[in-house]
Amino acid sequence: MNKKQKVIFLVGVGIIVGMGLIPPWHCQVLFGLDQRIPFTMDAGYRFLFSPPTWESYPSQYRKGSTEDNQYEGTAAAPSIALSQLSVQWVVVAIGVGGILIVLRRSQKEKP
Repeated sequence: MNKKQKVIFLVGVGIIVGMGLIPPWHCQVLFGLDQRIPFTMDAGYRFLFSPPTWESYPSQYRKGSTEDNQYEGTAAAPSIALSQLSVQWVVVAIGVGGILIVLRRSQKEKP
C-alpha cells in the first residue's frame, strides 16, 4: 500500500467514523388516538450522545401546538435510522475501495 492509498484509506475511515458520531435519527409518531400504525418521521442528523427531543420538531407536529391543525401528534423515543446509516457506510466503503483499486492499478503501470 503506497502513501496515497494510506491517505485515502484513512480519510474513508474518518468519514465512516464521523457518520457514526453524527448519525441520522428518526422517530415513530402517532397522529391522533385512532391511528394504530405509527408514522416514521425523519429527525435529521445529530450527535450520537445528544439525540433529538420532541421539542426540536416543528411546532405543527407537536401535541399542544399553538397552531390548530390536523398534524398534532405524540412521538416515541427517537432512534438511529440504521438502514440509512448502513447505506451511507456502504457507499463510502465502495467509493474508497474503488479509489484504492484505481491507485493500485496506476502504481503497477508505472515503470
